[in-house]
Amino acid sequence: MGQHPDPLRRVVVRLVGHLTGTLQHPFGGDIKVQDNRPNLTLAGEWGRKLTTKATETPRFGRPFMKYSNLLPLCGFMYESGAVLGRALGSKVSALEPVLGTPPEPGQLICALQNFASDRLAQFPEQPRSFGLFILTTELQRLNLSLDSDMKSLKKMFETKADPKVASEMLEIHMAEGIGFGSLYPVLTEQLQQLTYDDSMKALALLGISADVDCVSLEEFEHSLLTFTAGYVNEFYPAQISLLGLKYLNLAAPSAD
Repeated sequence: MGQHPDPLRRVVVRLVGHLTGTLQHPFGGDIKVQDNRPNLTLAGEWGRKLTTKATETPRFGRPFMKYSNLLPLCGFMYESGAVLGRALGSKVSALEPVLGTPPEPGQLICALQNFASDRLAQFPEQPRSFGLFILTTELQRLNLSLDSDMKSLKKMFETKADPKVASEMLEIHMAEGIGFGSLYPVLTEQLQQLTYDDSMKALALLGISADVDCVSLEEFEHSLLTFTAGYVNEFYPAQISLLGLKYLNLAAPSAD
């Protein structure tokens, strides 16, 4: 029996070239990965523990992550990126070398902001939370909605994603979230306040304990900036001053 086709793969292709290799990007040509890039990107490292806990490893067969786990985590990663993008503000362009290497400076951040703007335009009204925002728009891309019949929704949520595809999805959502937060700082603040309870409830239902134990935007922001400072200082030290993060603890981010 052949492998079940992955319906989210077509969603991944749009952005993954900016972040992980040589896929075609909207500006023509290829984006090349730097030889000295770390094994895990900023988003990959931030979501690593969550990804590991949400990945199921059967006794026989290959590991997988169900979309019922993947989509809530995409919402959490998007929220994380948005809070980080909002915190960096005008300095967000200095984060671009950490995310990818577009042909011209500023193109990647601009693309991420455009993707975020396009996603927001797809939403019928102002989102109530990041979780609902991401769930609704991802379902739309699969020709589904929260009003779809339960059989179709259950089939989609039970679909098993390859862990590599799942990791790419989470990375993409955090990256686009950075674009969102830098473009819509006020909306990001409003959504984060509404999202916290929803995100924690969703993660609790998955049996996942989030690394970020914060109850306020300020604490969440500080955790993200501290984590980012440690990561950037280790792998992209020239960007620390440009990001304005030298005042933070520059120890490398912990794997735990």
